Amino acid sequence: MKTSPKFEEIVAICMLVSMRGVIPSLLEYQYQIKHRVEGLFEELKKKSYSSDALDALCRLICLVVDLNTRHCLEEQGIRWYGYELEHVFYGFGSEQLFTERHAKLLFTCESDELADYTRLLFTLSPMPLPGSKLNLPRASIVPEEEDASFIALEEAGTGETCAAEEQKEAVKPLRAFFRPAFFIQLFAAVALLACLWAGCWFYLKDGM
Repeated sequence: MKTSPKFEEIVAICMLVSMRGVIPSLLEYQYQIKHRVEGLFEELKKKSYSSDALDALCRLICLVVDLNTRHCLEEQGIRWYGYELEHVFYGFGSEQLFTERHAKLLFTCESDELADYTRLLFTLSPMPLPGSKLNLPRASIVPEEEDASFIALEEAGTGETCAAEEQKEAVKPLRAFFRPAFFIQLFAAVALLACLWAGCWFYLKDGM
């Protein structure tokens, strides 16, 4: 499956932020992510996905980006409050941004693309999200040979069964998504953004 370049850029930004990258301007950073999210959903709307599924994915992206950014900035003594993507796209209502209902909708949707995007976003979150313990279909996540090894462990005894289940849950999201082609594209996007980020940092540093 070909991954949207816009989504790859969003993922790359989350990864850079989680590695405590420097954000020269919160307003520009917010604008760049907002622009990419809007571009991604313009692409997805053309594929006739349900509006509920797209809304749930948008909520998940906003939540994961906000969580990663907030964690990064707190260590620098900076607040992300007032810049959150949640408020950009959904205002300041009291409704919980992302719930288990949204997660279930994404994990069980007929689109492999949206389900894969969801799994990767869950792995990027710095904390457990609502619906993170949902039971996903094993056949669509674990290769057959890996499945067989877990079944063998299950037959060995109750203790080993628990260990196998824990191991399965740990590797499900990552192995489901990191296909070779996507990994190469993602690495290239991260490298490019890292260079741009470093250039901006040195430019601002020299100007100070």
